[in-house]
Amino acid sequence: MTELGLDTAAPGFDRSGRPCIGVVANSDLRRHVLKKLLLEAGYEACTIAPEQLPRYLLADAQVRPAAWLLDTTDATVDNLLEQIVQSSDAPLLISDEDPPSPQPLFVEWRRRMLDKLEELMASAAAPVTQHAAPPPLAVWVLVASTGGPAAVGEFIAALAPGLPIALVYAQHIDANFDRLLVDGLAQHRHYTTNLGRGEQHLRSGSLLVVPADRQLRFLPFHRVVETGKPWQGPFQPVLDQVVAELARQYRQNCGVIVFTGLCDDGALGCRIAQAHGSEIWAQSPASCASPEMPNAALATGSVSRQGTPAELARALNTRYSR
Repeated sequence: MTELGLDTAAPGFDRSGRPCIGVVANSDLRRHVLKKLLLEAGYEACTIAPEQLPRYLLADAQVRPAAWLLDTTDATVDNLLEQIVQSSDAPLLISDEDPPSPQPLFVEWRRRMLDKLEELMASAAAPVTQHAAPPPLAVWVLVASTGGPAAVGEFIAALAPGLPIALVYAQHIDANFDRLLVDGLAQHRHYTTNLGRGEQHLRSGSLLVVPADRQLRFLPFHRVVETGKPWQGPFQPVLDQVVAELARQYRQNCGVIVFTGLCDDGALGCRIAQAHGSEIWAQSPASCASPEMPNAALATGSVSRQGTPAELARALNTRYSR
C-alpha cells in the first residue's frame, strides 16, 4: 500500500477524510486480513510490521495513525503495546483472537471487530470538555462476589465527592447482568460509572466496572482497553488477575478493598499487590453476607485495615481530603 498523502489532511486522516488505522501484526497474512477488513468498512489502513513501528511513532512521522489495531495473538506485537501507549495518544483496538475459518463464525468475528472500532472512533471524536476530570492520584480496585452489589453500593454512598481517586470494581456476576450492575451504581452520581468497553481512561471521580465477558488491559497513562479474550476460571471476572494487573501498573498508588464473597478469589492478587507496594483493606467478616473472601485475604497477612463498607469509605475520605 502506498504512503498516505497527509500533507493536506488532518493528522491521521487521508485527503478524503477517512481515518487511517495503523495495523500492527507480525505476519503478512494477518496484516492482509486486517487491512482487507478495514478497507471494506471504509477506513484507510496502514500496515506495519513490528520492525517498522518506530518510524510511525516519531513526532514528525509522515503517517500518523488516527487509531491503532494490534494483533496481540503474537507475543512480539503484545510486547510493543506499552511502547505505542507511551508514544501515541491515538486510541487502541486489540485483536487477540484468531479469525475463525468457518464462514458464519468469521462473519460474526468481523462484525464484532468493526463494532468495536466504530465505538472506539466515536469516543475518540467526542469533544473533550474544558472541565474534564484530571488523572487520579491513586487507583483503588474493589473486588466482591456474593453480596457485593449491596456492600459496594453502601461504600460508594458513603464516599465523599471530589476525591482524587479512580475506582475499578470487579464483581463476580453473570455477563447478562453487568449492565444492570452499572445502572444500579449510577444512582451515586458523585462517581461517574461506566462499563469497561472499548478504550477508556481512569479519571478522578470515575468508577469503572470490569465486564464479566471480556478481559481488560490496564495500560500506562491511565488507559484501559477491552480485549477479545474471555476470562479463564470458574468465576468471571477473575479477581486475582484484575488486582495483580492494577498493582503491577500502579504499585504504591494502587489500593485494594476485598468485600464480601463466597470464595477465595482475590487472595493471590492481594499477595501480588502487597509485593508491589499496594495497600490492601478488607470488609470486616462480621459485616459480610459471605465472609469467605475477606477471610482468605486476611489469612494472607496483607490486610492493613478492615471495617464495614461505610467505615472503609470514611477512612478514604479522611486520607484524600487532607
